[in-house]
Amino acid sequence: MQNTENQTMTNELDLNQSISESRNQRTAKGFKMIGIGAIILLGGCVTSMIMSSANPLYNFFLYIPTSIGASMVIYGMYCVLE
Repeated sequence: MQNTENQTMTNELDLNQSISESRNQRTAKGFKMIGIGAIILLGGCVTSMIMSSANPLYNFFLYIPTSIGASMVIYGMYCVLE
């Protein structure tokens, strides 16, 4: 059975639509990741500013949220710009 020109165009339109939906989902996921990462970064920054440096948990709140938040922001940027 041969594909007619109309069937071929329909298949191409379906493919383009599914690619567009996939990109939109990935972009939305990327913006969510950027937002969550920024909130984690802000929370870690504020917490480390409030705590005194003599507190044993200071290094934990300084480095762990910063690493997680920065990683999430970078991954989110990758999803948005891909």
